[in-house]
Amino acid sequence: MTWGRIEQQAPIIVIDPTQTNKITNPLLAPPPLSYDSPLLSIQSFSSSTSSLNSEQTNHIGQLEFFDTATVNKQVLQIEELRQDVITLNQKYVQQIERFQESEQQKAQVEHELEDLSRNLFEQANTMVSKEKKTRFLVEQKLIRTQRELSLVREELENERAQFKELKSKLEGQIDSSASCKETDTVDIVDRGWLDMFKDFIKAAPNTPLDLLHRLSFLKLCFTMDVQPCLRSGIGFSRLTLKRLLESVIHQPCFIERTSPFQLNQQESVRRPSFVARFRPAPGTQCYG
Repeated sequence: MTWGRIEQQAPIIVIDPTQTNKITNPLLAPPPLSYDSPLLSIQSFSSSTSSLNSEQTNHIGQLEFFDTATVNKQVLQIEELRQDVITLNQKYVQQIERFQESEQQKAQVEHELEDLSRNLFEQANTMVSKEKKTRFLVEQKLIRTQRELSLVREELENERAQFKELKSKLEGQIDSSASCKETDTVDIVDRGWLDMFKDFIKAAPNTPLDLLHRLSFLKLCFTMDVQPCLRSGIGFSRLTLKRLLESVIHQPCFIERTSPFQLNQQESVRRPSFVARFRPAPGTQCYG
């Protein structure tokens, strides 16, 4: 049996079953000019061609199946990624809304804190100003009280001096009356008062009416006669007595008559007290 050389000019299909060599065009390849294989004959070539066609068909089906599965898988992955992106976008929007809400709450809290601080400072300033005003009023009241106290002490010292002088005069009169053996009455004349009255008579025509009460004679008359009678008989307070004396000195004093009806009304309204029964008369209090 001799092997003949086979020449063929038609193209053949070349498929790499092991798929180790990458073929740029797996379907068509240029046919060789001669075949040296002793097994290649027309029948074997036709059978190999049919087997190659069937394998190609199977391979194309597998490729289509694999391509469809891959595409479906990629579509699913893309859909999942899209859903993940949508979820992340929603979470991002929620985080932005939460951040904006927290910023609004923070701004509101800062505004409320500023209002509270301003109100606190206003209340503190009001309390401080009120305390200063109260302290000023208390200090003024204390000053007035101390001034009144000094006046009262001065009046008390004057009354004590007058009381001592009156007491010494009464004792001198008692001693002189006891030592006197004559039955005839003797007029007792106080030379000091008489000289003071003479000086008042001389100075009165040349003294203005507003300054007349500053003369020594009228001062002693107010101190020894007018003030004790007003204090004991009517019971004026010191402030009322002071205003009354100033009104008598600087302004005309109008004395109105009281009708019998008004007098009866005053007597009916006035209630006698138990102390009033034993109260001495004004003349006794004024002049002993």
